[in-house]
Amino acid sequence: MSKNKRYFIGSFWITISLIFLLAGLCTVDYHTRRIGFGNDTPIAQLISLPTGRSVLQIHILGLDLDLPLPSKAQP
Repeated sequence: MSKNKRYFIGSFWITISLIFLLAGLCTVDYHTRRIGFGNDTPIAQLISLPTGRSVLQIHILGLDLDLPLPSKAQP
């Protein structure tokens, strides 16, 4: 096996492992909040405001983010 191929395979497995680690942390956070604190808010939800704008709310790992989304173009 060539040196470049070994580097690629090693990097690939490290990346996959980190993705699974983060997905596991998010899952554990959600279920701990649900069972321990009775907080059933989803990890991410899209809320439409009366003004016509939309906001993406993210509740994960102690972060409470509100990300405004651009409004749709009017024809």
